[in-house]
Amino acid sequence: MPKPTDALSSYEKPVNQNIDKLFDLNRDSKFAMIILGPEYISEYNENSVEESYLKLRAKVYVEENQLLDASSLRADGTEVDKDDERATHIIALKNQIGSAAVVGCIRLPQKTKYDISPLPIEEFFPEYFDSPAPIDAIEVSRLIVTEDNKADRFIIKRALMAYAVAYTIKNQLGPVYAVVEDQLIRDLNHMKVPLEVITEPKFIEKYNSVNYGIQIDQYEFETRLGKEAISKLNTVIGSTDYFGGFLE
Repeated sequence: MPKPTDALSSYEKPVNQNIDKLFDLNRDSKFAMIILGPEYISEYNENSVEESYLKLRAKVYVEENQLLDASSLRADGTEVDKDDERATHIIALKNQIGSAAVVGCIRLPQKTKYDISPLPIEEFFPEYFDSPAPIDAIEVSRLIVTEDNKADRFIIKRALMAYAVAYTIKNQLGPVYAVVEDQLIRDLNHMKVPLEVITEPKFIEKYNSVNYGIQIDQYEFETRLGKEAISKLNTVIGSTDYFGGFLE
């Protein structure tokens, strides 16, 4: 299987989907998961899934939690950075009956032979890397879930992690790192995501908070979720998976 960042250009990029029409042909589905490559993020239409995703990032990381400086906010109300150019983006949406809302996301920057610049974890915790992270190393970032319903929030967060793990496994990527706050470590443990804290806590000025560096064992998580279940998740760039019913 080709590496995703090598093969992104081989996928035909469809027109940005209008977010309000996303569930028109799947009205009984409660959730959708969309997998996007970097080219989708560099150019998008108004009221598209892509724009809504980037506005959610701005709202949560810049406006609400001040995890990023106000200078990160763009004129159209979105947030992007240099890692978006080498990342896969996984976006969770919820059917609002006649419209849709982005209720979660996760971003996977990847070190490639075309871009060997350090991942954020290497920049923030250089003392823990005797040598650079290898080609195809992945970092989980911009993990957001805004759903109010507690049960749905758990479903969305676990689904985002499942799709992220499926993507890394199907494309033979790894190791998988993340820079996270203490609360997210507790959330991941609650979801039974196998992880190892590989750094001491450190105040990260860019995020204006204390963070840890962790490594996620994607193959153990695959075992815990079930290899067959992971294999059925569609992680092709540009794909949309619908799941969950209103009566479930």
